[in-house]
Amino acid sequence: MVGDQVTQYRLLGMRLFASSHSIKEQNMKRNMGTIDRGIRVFVAIILLGISFGSAFASSGVLHWVLIAVALVFLLTAAVGNCPLYSLIGIRTCRAS
Repeated sequence: MVGDQVTQYRLLGMRLFASSHSIKEQNMKRNMGTIDRGIRVFVAIILLGISFGSAFASSGVLHWVLIAVALVFLLTAAVGNCPLYSLIGIRTCRAS
């Protein structure tokens, strides 16, 4: 009886692993279109310019917040996947 329960738990664990693996693959699909990615790069450049070029944002917390947001925008534009879009269910790219 104990051996059967162990086997059932192992099978359940394999199913959970397999389902989480397929969820990861599904979430990493591209969900951003070319225009969206270009806008993100443009906004990131503007944010970096503001954080380094303006007097009110050249130091302090605002400086680092602008840099962090710009880096997130650049990273998501480079990868072509926005985790927030995946959560909400938005796709700005053509269906493949």
